[in-house]
Amino acid sequence: MSGGFVPYNLRQNKAIERAVFVDLLQRVARSTQLHIHDYTYVGFAGPFSEDFKLIHSALGISRMISVESSSHVHKRQKWNSPISCIDYRHSQATAFVDAFQPNGPVIAWLDFTTASDIGAQLDQAVMLLSKLAPYDVFKITVNANDRTLEPAVRPEDDGAFVAEKIAEARRRLANHLSAGIQISDEDLDRTGYPKLLLLAIEAAVKAGLEGKPGCIFLPLTSFVYADSEQQMLTHTGIVLPETADREKFLTETRIGRWKLATTRWGSPRTEPIRINIPEMSIRERLHIDKRLPTNTPSQLARSLGHRLADGSFDRTRQALASYKLFYRHYPFFSRVVV
Repeated sequence: MSGGFVPYNLRQNKAIERAVFVDLLQRVARSTQLHIHDYTYVGFAGPFSEDFKLIHSALGISRMISVESSSHVHKRQKWNSPISCIDYRHSQATAFVDAFQPNGPVIAWLDFTTASDIGAQLDQAVMLLSKLAPYDVFKITVNANDRTLEPAVRPEDDGAFVAEKIAEARRRLANHLSAGIQISDEDLDRTGYPKLLLLAIEAAVKAGLEGKPGCIFLPLTSFVYADSEQQMLTHTGIVLPETADREKFLTETRIGRWKLATTRWGSPRTEPIRINIPEMSIRERLHIDKRLPTNTPSQLARSLGHRLADGSFDRTRQALASYKLFYRHYPFFSRVVV
């Protein structure tokens, strides 16, 4: 909720991840075990309520609750409200989660931005999960920027530098990582830290459902992406009754064959799918789009004749591989005079 003044509507990777979330919910709605129109959507709307507008438009959900701690953002989001069915609550997330008593099925998204508060954020996730019922959907987004682990003053010795980062990671995640989990320098870089956080999220999920016999948690998606200068990690899953046929649910919703799904916790770490869309002009995008979905990333890169990313040809190929994976969810941003 500390991201109230960040223009998320202009962040392309965030916009893609939000669109994929709506796609996921549409797939979940195919299950014969639930009626998506009966759900209440709970989240942090921010100043523009973008995800609320998308979910209402795509799924017809009309029971919506937004939680916001900043009085300035709360006032602004109410003024900007795109639809009349959002109940804007001025509250700290912790106080809201503690008092929350679901009245029917729920889709809940805890969308956090402050890296140093990850321990408290996971505590809130545990509390919220303990209140969810079968077929409720849970999503959490956290700051996965590994540079936030660095000490204010870097030691001259590299070993001491790594030791301080490990100590900080252990301090932040103390309640959500068992003492037996070893943290190495590989867990503290741009690629490794999101996987370490997913391990802590997995522990929080299991702790939240510990007191709910008969319920299991099925992971559905895990993504990591750059949002401005910050790297963010997001994970979504669904609570199922223990008696539910997991494979039947995945088949019925077609999530089991969806290339963007992550339906099992990994061992020893879960690998999130990275969203890394290159900055492109409209002409570049149209040139690439007319060659999709058949061309490979290498063929797309060669057809352009120039690089879209700094460095080697391979970095452009990697960026186009990500674009090929998410191009159907990538919005067009344009200037509009109103």
